[in-house]
Amino acid sequence: MFPIGHVGVVVGLIVSGLLVAKRPDLLGKVDFRLVAVFAMLPDIIDKPLGHFILGENLNNGRIFTHSLVFLLVFTALCVILFRKMFWAYALPVLGHQVLDFMWEVPNTWFWPLLGWRFKSYDIDVWEHWIDALFTDPYVMIGELAGLGILVTVFVFFRLYRKDNFLYGLKKGRLFK
Repeated sequence: MFPIGHVGVVVGLIVSGLLVAKRPDLLGKVDFRLVAVFAMLPDIIDKPLGHFILGENLNNGRIFTHSLVFLLVFTALCVILFRKMFWAYALPVLGHQVLDFMWEVPNTWFWPLLGWRFKSYDIDVWEHWIDALFTDPYVMIGELAGLGILVTVFVFFRLYRKDNFLYGLKKGRLFK
């Protein structure tokens, strides 16, 4: 999945989960700027590292931060930094890994328990990404679903109003 899908689905899970749980008050405590960054964090780190820095030998964009070890360390860090709201910031990384079906790549997801090496690929990264965006139904549906969720959140919380939008950008909150 690509950025809009990852961010949209995770934001949708947090917002809908809190609304269903009748805890909209907690929405005012979540910084959705961080949620968006953390939903993409595995790709922000692994794509440049695996495709470009280590690309000659590896060419794999799902390595260290797509592992359960990273998820556990990141969750522990979130517990320390965000205390009771840690789940809102750890969930995006878990959501990213689930949306990437990481259990289907056990050598990466269970790294280093199943070995220290990651699978190497012989692909043109840019061609692969463009091809996936326009031919892979999962990627296309994921991006459209993420976009739909983000538009719904945008409208539901009236972020089309300039003052609400600017407040959201400044504070990361969906409402005042």
